[in-house]
Amino acid sequence: DAALRRAGWTALGFIALNLPFMVAAPGAWLRGLLAPQTDALFPIGYGAVALGLGGIAPLRPLLWSLAEAAALVGLLVWQFRRRAANADGLLLAVVPLWFAWRSPMNYFAFLPVLAVVVILSQRLAIAPDAPPPSAGHR
Repeated sequence: DAALRRAGWTALGFIALNLPFMVAAPGAWLRGLLAPQTDALFPIGYGAVALGLGGIAPLRPLLWSLAEAAALVGLLVWQFRRRAANADGLLLAVVPLWFAWRSPMNYFAFLPVLAVVVILSQRLAIAPDAPPPSAGHR
């Protein structure tokens, strides 16, 4: 019963926000709604694909997909061999996206925040019973 109520509220919100566009231009509204599923994936981004967009590197989707997969596999192997689960995994998760065919800026918007998380986690990783670095050297 709760799920149906929530679905009703969600449908009502969707209709309330979209009704003016559905009435004004139903075909354009439907094309816009389905655009993510029907448009060809053209290259965009601020990652390595920007080199291709600038004419410095080739623009071949398969090449970029292979580069992204290689970056992902390489990082997974490196993390596995390192055997450490740190906050830097959050930061490293973004690296394959840098090689993606589509790497819009919003993929990288939180990099500074993730970098701060990594830095703080490294600083706080000191064992609580370990003496401070300057202890005994006065």
